[in-house]
Amino acid sequence: MILSRYIQKMFSGWGLSLKGFLYNNKGEWLLLIQIILLLVLLFPGYPLVELQITVYTISIFIGLAVLLIGILLSLKAVLNLGPSFTPLPEPKENSEIILDGSYKYFRHPLYRALIIISIGMSIYKLSLLHLVVTMLLSILLKKKAQKEEINLVKKFPEYKNYQLNTPAISSRVKYLDWRK
Repeated sequence: MILSRYIQKMFSGWGLSLKGFLYNNKGEWLLLIQIILLLVLLFPGYPLVELQITVYTISIFIGLAVLLIGILLSLKAVLNLGPSFTPLPEPKENSEIILDGSYKYFRHPLYRALIIISIGMSIYKLSLLHLVVTMLLSILLKKKAQKEEINLVKKFPEYKNYQLNTPAISSRVKYLDWRK
C-alpha cells in the first residue's frame, strides 16, 4: 500500500498532454525521440564483422553484464529522485532538488545509465546500428540535459554551484561533461 502510493506520487505531475506533444511546450519532443531511440535498441543487430562463435559468445556475456549494470544504475537514479522524477526536461512543480545518492557524483546519472544500457546492447549484439543509436542517444541526452539544467537553475538557484562542481553525464568523455 505504501509502495503503491510512493510510485503513484513519483509518476504524477509530469504535465504530459497532447497539446504539449503537438507544440513541444516542455520538451516533449526530446522525450519522444529518446523513447524511439531506446526502442530501436530492441531491433535485431547487424554484425560489424563476421566473428568466430567464441568471440561472439564473449560479447554476449560482456554486453549482458554492461546492460545489467546500466539497468541497476537507472533504477537507483529513479529511486533517488523519488517523487521529483519526470521524463521531461522541465522539473515538476512540487519537485525538490536532489543532490545526494546517484546525484552526488553526476548531475544526470539516469542519462548516464541509459547510455550504459545502450552500450551494453551494442556489445551484446555487435551491431553497427546499435552503435550509431548509442551515439545519437548520447547527443540527444546531452541536449535534453542542457535544456533541463536551464530550467533547474531557474527553479533552484543553488543548482548553479552544483553544476560547476559536479560532472554532467561522464567525467571521462569531454562531450558529456560541459562544466565551464
